Amino acid sequence: MSQERRQTGRTDAEVGAEPCLSARTVERHLRKVLANLGLGSRKELRDAPNAHSHELTLESLLEAGARSGSIRADISAADMFAALTGIAPASGEPEQRDQAGRLLDLTMDGLRS
Repeated sequence: MSQERRQTGRTDAEVGAEPCLSARTVERHLRKVLANLGLGSRKELRDAPNAHSHELTLESLLEAGARSGSIRADISAADMFAALTGIAPASGEPEQRDQAGRLLDLTMDGLRS
């Protein structure tokens, strides 16, 4: 704990509750996120299509599936995007990929009409 933090008059518990991330920790996590997204730099992340464009694409796919009768019509793109966003972290390690596949199967089963 830094001298500066201790001299504020706060208790150890108060200082300990304060989030503290080193630049190295942030960089390590950012590298993992970029790798999972298939990106090599912050610039590529900045220039990548934003989540809104992905949501519009997903909306178009869901609407086409609903029109064809192959999936339910009551699923919003925001709901599906949230489900996929929740599954994505489960596929980060090779031993997790089978679980992510099962989660995707469950999601697709729930979409079918």
